Amino acid sequence: MRRKMAWIGFSYLFGLFLASFFNIKQNVIIAVSIFIITVILFLAFKKRSLILIVSIPVLIAVCSNITYTKLVYNKIISYTDKSVGFSGKIVDINEQPSDKVLLTLKGRINGKTNAKIIVYTDMVEMDYDDKISLTGTMEKIENSVGFSSEDYYKPKGIYLNCFNANNVTVTANSFSLRRHIMHYRDYLFKKINSILPGEEGAFIGAMLCGDKSEMSPAVKLSLYRTGIGHIFAVSGTHLVIITAIILFLLNALKLGGKISFIILEVFIAIFIVFSGASSSVIRAGIMLTVVFASDLFNRKSDTLNTLGLCAVLLTAFDPYLIRNLSFVLSMSGVFSIGVASPLVVRECNFKGRFKTLKENAVSLLTLSLCMLPISIFCFNEVSLISPLANMLLIPICSFALAIAVVVAFFGGVSFIATPFLILAGLGIKFVLYISALLNKIPFSYVSTGNNYLKGFVISAVVISIVVLYKFRKNIKYAFLPVIMCVVLVVEGTTASVVLDRGTLHLLLLSDKVSRALLLYKGDQAVIIDMYGKGNMSDTIESYIEENGIKSVDALFINNKNANNVNSAYNEALLVDIKNSFRTSSGVVNDKISFIPENTTLETNGYEIKVLKDGGYVITYKGITVECAKTQTNSMFDTNAKILYDDKRLLYENTDISLDSENGDAFQITLKENSKLSVRRLE
Repeated sequence: MRRKMAWIGFSYLFGLFLASFFNIKQNVIIAVSIFIITVILFLAFKKRSLILIVSIPVLIAVCSNITYTKLVYNKIISYTDKSVGFSGKIVDINEQPSDKVLLTLKGRINGKTNAKIIVYTDMVEMDYDDKISLTGTMEKIENSVGFSSEDYYKPKGIYLNCFNANNVTVTANSFSLRRHIMHYRDYLFKKINSILPGEEGAFIGAMLCGDKSEMSPAVKLSLYRTGIGHIFAVSGTHLVIITAIILFLLNALKLGGKISFIILEVFIAIFIVFSGASSSVIRAGIMLTVVFASDLFNRKSDTLNTLGLCAVLLTAFDPYLIRNLSFVLSMSGVFSIGVASPLVVRECNFKGRFKTLKENAVSLLTLSLCMLPISIFCFNEVSLISPLANMLLIPICSFALAIAVVVAFFGGVSFIATPFLILAGLGIKFVLYISALLNKIPFSYVSTGNNYLKGFVISAVVISIVVLYKFRKNIKYAFLPVIMCVVLVVEGTTASVVLDRGTLHLLLLSDKVSRALLLYKGDQAVIIDMYGKGNMSDTIESYIEENGIKSVDALFINNKNANNVNSAYNEALLVDIKNSFRTSSGVVNDKISFIPENTTLETNGYEIKVLKDGGYVITYKGITVECAKTQTNSMFDTNAKILYDDKRLLYENTDISLDSENGDAFQITLKENSKLSVRRLE
């Protein structure tokens, strides 16, 4: 059998992905079922080697999840709500407002359990790899309405956090190679932004160092909508550029193959540390190592086999990595560009003029088609013009990145860095300009919040797989039907959006201290901040992107300090807020109108009536929803009631308590046919 490592690796990944949705008891049942099915298939069919090479890795993966969950994960989270001691080293430092710091620590809990934790504490003199000890109460990291913390940290091997650290003691580590590498990264980032203090410097710094902190949210959104935001994910592209430069120098010095290989591996290891050791960079490092080792030993490397090897090596000691977004996108991207695209280009067999241009266009189109389903399930918005944008702009970005790498090699000295970075900045200025223009093209991107979109995508993927299998001996005949499936997804989604224009959606968002309502119909919205603190502004921006909202007709603020709240929303939201209203007396601001009680605002076919004591009534097509502080404050008999101080949602004889700990999100739908439906959002 050819490509055994590919079969093993991808079967193993499938097993990890399957197991990630279930608990230990359910996975035990799955493992037993897989074993029984394997035995039956082994006895019934002749292709026994194929059956074993596929089923055994799946079974091992499920058992790996069970073992890791029982012996590692459950042991660590058993310290939840317990006061413990922790000692270890500082892995990462993230400065926060008000002289606070968010630390990632690696060490031991109570001197016996290895763990990585997140600690929020006061800023003191500290550095990477310094020794640290503290006491505090551990909390299990869980998703909240504002941020899916567990989904983000769990694949990184971080399961606990501590927000009440006491007796924090930091001891300087005498020497740390990693610290020097990280300091050099920070130095380069500051150097780039000092020479190019605008968006161009922030862009180049993000490409080289993976730090997007200096980029404005509007520019980041524009680049992701264009489809080139992946350039900020420090991964294979960066390592390829770095190794190409090193190889050029090594070839000029005419060093031997083994010495060149060792030097290359040293630089690859340094860059992995430099980039923060993300799974995408480690994957790229492993693949490049395999490629260079193959050349050294006169063996031919294979992308699928190498990907299979990477899959096993990266997830062997952390099965939860399968749910890491960076890992999934990295593996999918390499498969698309390294396996699918060359296959399609080879089948097309272009000849004559513009051969290279045609091959690049088909390669990028294939990459986009392969990544589209994954992107829809991973992001709030997906670009439909990414093939065009990548063809036009990625070469310029790669050129700017290569210049930044050269600057890094020469230590960032000013007489080299200044002219080189100014040249790179001119290219990035062009990229930003073209990205802004491409964003203005109608339907250049789609929002992924549509209820039917994921169903359309799954159907299209199934149809595409069937078509590809049918025409597997001649891929070029299958290419057009696959494109048609994508077109049907876009058309179906667009049609569902049009049909949904007569529906009013109310998103009720709450956390420990805030409640907010996002009302939207079509691409127009209204925001009601019931506590007037502005805490929900970032969360609401995420829902605005996901649901394709283009503007906010009105923002209602129940707070005397409406100025700060209005500023918070204007900074967080990347759409225009046409009108801001305050429902309480307070500081006079010409940009924020005072709206007295019993005032009714009509917008986009529905009415919002302002009541006293922070209450509202929303009316649409004969359906009414009242928002009041408590049941006592409620004044109307309506189809649904939101009691935000009581943390309750009432409708159709149903009484739901809002999650007080991690927050909650509900979608209340008011349709033209006078129907009301409510569902809790994940």
